[in-house]
Amino acid sequence: DRELIANVALNGHATPAFSENDGMPWNNPEVAIETDVEYAKELLAEAGWPSDYVLDVVYYYEDEQTEDFLNVIGNYWDAVGVKAQFRKLDGHVTTELWATPEDMEEGDSAVEWDLLYMGVAALTDAEFYSRFASTSSNNSHTPANEELDQQIRKADYAAAAQILAEQVSFLPLYHS
Repeated sequence: DRELIANVALNGHATPAFSENDGMPWNNPEVAIETDVEYAKELLAEAGWPSDYVLDVVYYYEDEQTEDFLNVIGNYWDAVGVKAQFRKLDGHVTTELWATPEDMEEGDSAVEWDLLYMGVAALTDAEFYSRFASTSSNNSHTPANEELDQQIRKADYAAAAQILAEQVSFLPLYHS
Protein backbone atom coordinates (compact mmCIF):
# COMPACT_ATOMS: atom_id res chain seq x y z
CA ASP A 1 0.00 0.00 0.00
CA ARG A 2 2.13 2.84 -1.32
CA GLU A 3 -0.43 5.45 -0.19
CA LEU A 4 -0.12 4.22 3.40
CA ILE A 5 3.67 4.21 3.18
CA ALA A 6 3.79 7.78 1.81
CA ASN A 7 1.16 9.25 4.08
CA VAL A 8 1.61 7.36 7.35
CA ALA A 9 5.06 5.76 7.56
CA LEU A 10 6.66 8.79 5.88
CA ASN A 11 4.36 11.36 7.49
CA GLY A 12 3.06 12.73 4.19
CA HIS A 13 6.55 13.75 3.05
CA ALA A 14 6.42 11.53 -0.03
CA THR A 15 4.22 10.54 -2.94
CA PRO A 16 3.55 6.94 -3.97
CA ALA A 17 5.84 5.65 -6.74
CA PHE A 18 4.96 3.02 -9.31
CA SER A 19 8.11 3.39 -11.43
CA GLU A 20 11.40 5.21 -11.21
CA ASN A 21 10.17 8.01 -13.47
CA ASP A 22 6.56 8.76 -12.58
CA GLY A 23 5.49 12.09 -14.05
CA MET A 24 8.54 12.47 -16.29
CA PRO A 25 8.14 13.07 -20.05
CA TRP A 26 9.46 9.56 -20.80
CA ASN A 27 7.32 7.83 -18.20
CA ASN A 28 6.01 4.49 -19.39
CA PRO A 29 2.85 3.80 -17.31
CA GLU A 30 2.72 0.25 -18.66
CA VAL A 31 5.68 -0.72 -16.46
CA ALA A 32 4.04 0.34 -13.20
CA ILE A 33 4.14 -2.45 -10.61
CA GLU A 34 0.93 -2.50 -8.62
CA THR A 35 0.43 -4.18 -5.25
CA ASP A 36 -1.33 -7.56 -5.44
CA VAL A 37 -0.99 -9.69 -2.29
CA GLU A 38 -2.61 -12.82 -3.71
CA TYR A 39 -0.48 -12.67 -6.85
CA ALA A 40 2.63 -12.22 -4.69
CA LYS A 41 1.72 -15.37 -2.75
CA GLU A 42 1.20 -17.28 -6.01
CA LEU A 43 4.57 -16.14 -7.37
CA LEU A 44 6.35 -17.12 -4.16
CA ALA A 45 4.70 -20.57 -4.20
CA GLU A 46 5.52 -21.02 -7.89
CA ALA A 47 9.15 -20.08 -7.23
CA GLY A 48 9.36 -22.51 -4.31
CA TRP A 49 10.12 -19.78 -1.78
CA PRO A 50 11.35 -21.52 1.40
CA SER A 51 9.02 -20.54 4.24
CA ASP A 52 11.86 -20.76 6.76
CA TYR A 53 14.22 -18.41 4.89
CA VAL A 54 14.82 -15.05 6.56
CA LEU A 55 15.82 -12.21 4.25
CA ASP A 56 18.77 -10.17 5.50
CA VAL A 57 17.79 -6.58 4.70
CA VAL A 58 20.37 -3.88 5.34
CA TYR A 59 20.02 -0.13 5.64
CA TYR A 60 22.28 2.70 6.70
CA TYR A 61 19.97 5.57 7.63
CA GLU A 62 19.90 6.46 11.33
CA ASP A 63 16.50 8.10 11.62
CA GLU A 64 13.37 6.80 13.33
CA GLN A 65 11.31 7.29 10.18
CA THR A 66 13.44 4.67 8.38
CA GLU A 67 12.82 2.18 11.16
CA ASP A 68 9.08 2.90 11.04
CA PHE A 69 9.11 2.44 7.27
CA LEU A 70 10.98 -0.87 7.50
CA ASN A 71 8.51 -2.12 10.13
CA VAL A 72 5.67 -1.42 7.69
CA ILE A 73 7.53 -3.25 4.91
CA GLY A 74 8.24 -6.17 7.27
CA ASN A 75 4.52 -6.44 8.05
CA TYR A 76 3.63 -6.46 4.34
CA TRP A 77 6.18 -9.18 3.64
CA ASP A 78 4.95 -11.19 6.60
CA ALA A 79 1.44 -11.06 5.10
CA VAL A 80 2.69 -12.89 1.99
CA GLY A 81 4.88 -15.35 3.89
CA VAL A 82 8.29 -13.68 3.66
CA LYS A 83 10.32 -13.38 6.85
CA ALA A 84 12.92 -10.63 7.17
CA GLN A 85 15.45 -9.26 9.58
CA PHE A 86 16.46 -5.61 9.24
CA ARG A 87 19.99 -4.66 10.11
CA LYS A 88 21.63 -1.25 10.18
CA LEU A 89 25.10 -1.16 8.69
CA ASP A 90 27.80 0.58 10.69
CA GLY A 91 31.43 1.27 9.99
CA HIS A 92 32.71 1.34 6.42
CA VAL A 93 29.29 1.13 4.77
CA THR A 94 30.52 1.62 1.20
CA THR A 95 32.66 -1.51 1.42
CA GLU A 96 29.73 -3.58 2.63
CA LEU A 97 27.35 -2.21 0.00
CA TRP A 98 29.41 -2.27 -3.15
CA ALA A 99 31.85 -5.16 -2.74
CA THR A 100 32.66 -6.79 -6.07
CA PRO A 101 33.52 -10.45 -6.54
CA GLU A 102 37.11 -11.39 -7.33
CA ASP A 103 35.94 -13.07 -10.53
CA MET A 104 33.44 -10.71 -12.20
CA GLU A 105 32.35 -13.36 -14.72
CA GLU A 106 31.87 -16.48 -12.58
CA GLY A 107 32.46 -15.34 -9.01
CA ASP A 108 30.03 -15.53 -6.13
CA SER A 109 28.57 -12.33 -4.77
CA ALA A 110 30.88 -10.52 -2.39
CA VAL A 111 28.06 -8.81 -0.48
CA GLU A 112 26.78 -10.31 2.74
CA TRP A 113 23.10 -9.33 2.60
CA ASP A 114 20.01 -10.10 0.51
CA LEU A 115 18.36 -6.70 0.04
CA LEU A 116 19.34 -3.09 0.54
CA TYR A 117 17.01 -0.26 1.47
CA MET A 118 18.38 2.97 0.06
CA GLY A 119 17.34 6.18 -1.58
CA VAL A 120 18.24 7.03 -5.13
CA ALA A 121 18.74 10.66 -6.02
CA ALA A 122 19.51 12.08 -9.42
CA LEU A 123 19.66 15.68 -10.55
CA THR A 124 19.24 14.80 -14.22
CA ASP A 125 17.67 11.97 -16.15
CA ALA A 126 21.04 10.83 -17.52
CA GLU A 127 22.45 10.74 -13.99
CA PHE A 128 19.77 8.27 -12.92
CA TYR A 129 20.15 5.88 -15.85
CA SER A 130 23.93 6.09 -16.17
CA ARG A 131 24.16 3.73 -13.19
CA PHE A 132 23.01 0.98 -15.51
CA ALA A 133 25.36 1.74 -18.40
CA SER A 134 27.92 -0.71 -19.66
CA THR A 135 30.85 -0.50 -22.04
CA SER A 136 29.27 -3.09 -24.31
CA SER A 137 28.89 -2.15 -27.96
CA ASN A 138 25.35 -3.52 -27.61
CA ASN A 139 24.32 -0.86 -25.11
CA SER A 140 21.54 0.72 -27.11
CA HIS A 141 18.93 0.41 -24.34
CA THR A 142 20.97 2.06 -21.61
CA PRO A 143 20.88 5.78 -22.34
CA ALA A 144 24.00 6.93 -20.50
CA ASN A 145 25.21 9.20 -23.27
CA GLU A 146 24.18 12.81 -23.30
CA GLU A 147 21.86 12.54 -26.28
CA LEU A 148 20.85 15.89 -27.73
CA ASP A 149 17.74 14.73 -29.55
CA GLN A 150 15.04 14.73 -26.85
CA GLN A 151 12.78 12.34 -28.77
CA ILE A 152 15.58 9.77 -28.99
CA ARG A 153 16.28 10.20 -25.27
CA LYS A 154 12.60 9.82 -24.45
CA ALA A 155 12.43 6.54 -26.39
CA ASP A 156 15.68 5.30 -24.83
CA TYR A 157 14.52 6.10 -21.29
CA ALA A 158 11.17 4.39 -21.90
CA ALA A 159 13.06 1.31 -23.14
CA ALA A 160 15.33 1.43 -20.07
CA ALA A 161 12.28 1.66 -17.79
CA GLN A 162 10.82 -1.42 -19.50
CA ILE A 163 14.04 -3.39 -18.94
CA LEU A 164 14.22 -2.32 -15.29
CA ALA A 165 10.58 -3.31 -14.74
CA GLU A 166 11.18 -6.74 -16.28
CA GLN A 167 14.30 -7.37 -14.21
CA VAL A 168 12.87 -5.83 -11.02
CA SER A 169 16.36 -5.06 -9.78
CA PHE A 170 14.81 -2.39 -7.58
CA LEU A 171 11.27 -1.41 -6.73
CA PRO A 172 10.30 2.24 -6.28
CA LEU A 173 7.83 2.71 -3.45
CA TYR A 174 7.80 6.47 -3.01
CA HIS A 175 9.22 9.73 -4.26
CA SER A 176 10.15 12.42 -1.79
